[in-house]
Amino acid sequence: MIRNIIFDIGGVLIDLEPQRTLDALRALSAQPIDRLSDRELLGGGQNALVDKYMTGDISDEDFFRSLLKTAKPNVTVADLRKAWDAMLIEFPLRRARKIKELHNRGMRIALLSNINDEHLRITKEIFAKADFQLGRDYDYAFFSNELHLAKPNVAIYRLAIKETGFIPKETLYIDDLQQNTEVGKEVGMKTVCASGDAWLSFLEEQGM
Repeated sequence: MIRNIIFDIGGVLIDLEPQRTLDALRALSAQPIDRLSDRELLGGGQNALVDKYMTGDISDEDFFRSLLKTAKPNVTVADLRKAWDAMLIEFPLRRARKIKELHNRGMRIALLSNINDEHLRITKEIFAKADFQLGRDYDYAFFSNELHLAKPNVAIYRLAIKETGFIPKETLYIDDLQQNTEVGKEVGMKTVCASGDAWLSFLEEQGM
């Protein structure tokens, strides 16, 4: 029986369009960045600068200073932040309502996200607009930039399980990347790889 659900944020709760950020950065850059892919923007070992920012191993200031070095004249850090945030689209209220419903029925809810300082700031603003609150609507939140660990490193999953006290076999983990759900399986959780509203359909099919 599922008593707990761990949700990824980007691509699961909040819709992402990484290409928007890629296009915006290209427009601001003084150097060709055609080799940068949308997957690199999401981390996962493909771009050292992005990965270090995602695990909090470089500061927010240093990350944007690095981007500024290759930007066109007169581009500001504010311009780069706007470009970096362009991939974050929305947290549809139907998803927020479903999580609130689950939580009100006694389901324990945690969030587990690979995220960076800037995107965490924007995510908190998006959550506030959806009236989605820690403590009332979900119980725990684990962020890579604060833990200095990122998925799919098994250590971040084990830490989340330890801190929440969730029993893995009673826990459903929802992520939009298969490499992440595979590690979730390794630690004993039930998993589903789904993005957007697909997880809503899955829960409905499961009678949840």
